[in-house]
Formats: sequence, C-alpha cells, structure tokens
Amino acid sequence: MKCCQVAHPVDFPDFGRKAKLFKALGDEVRLKVLHLVSDHEVCVCDLMELLGMAQGTLSHHLSVLHQAGLVAARKQGRWNYYQATPLAMRSLAVFEGE
Repeated sequence: MKCCQVAHPVDFPDFGRKAKLFKALGDEVRLKVLHLVSDHEVCVCDLMELLGMAQGTLSHHLSVLHQAGLVAARKQGRWNYYQATPLAMRSLAVFEGE
C-alpha cells in the first residue's frame, strides 16, 4: 500500500501563463519600460533614448513584455509604438504604496 494516494489527477491552473508574467515583471529594465508606457503610447526610438539602450536589447525586453500580455504594440511607418495593457496596470498596482 502506498503512503500517499491521490484519488484523481490534479487539475492545475494555467501556471505557464503566470510564470511568463512573473518572468516579465522580474526584471528591472522591463519594469522601467512598463513605467514609461503606462500613461500613453511611446515610440521605441524614444524608449531607446530614455533608457540608453541598444535597439536589439530593448527589442528583447519588449518581446518578453508582449508575450506576457503586458504591452500592446502598434506599427506606424518604420517605428513601433508600445503601451501598457490593463493586465500590466493591474499587475503594477500590486507594487503601489511601497
């Protein structure tokens, strides 16, 4: 006889999606990006200047944020514009008041 028997399979919530969210929020640069795009759309060229970051590095951070559902992207001409999503705003509200 086994010590611990599970009567039925465990039904886990979507932890993969939550892990992406925590990974995206677990980086200081990405938190800075979210802060910059929280009130309005910001062009990636402006983000590069504000953060003093190369386009390739910033693109990686924006991709992680986008995959986690924390930023929305809009292309206009050759530039992309980013803005925080409602999910980002709810997630950042947890840190308010620190």
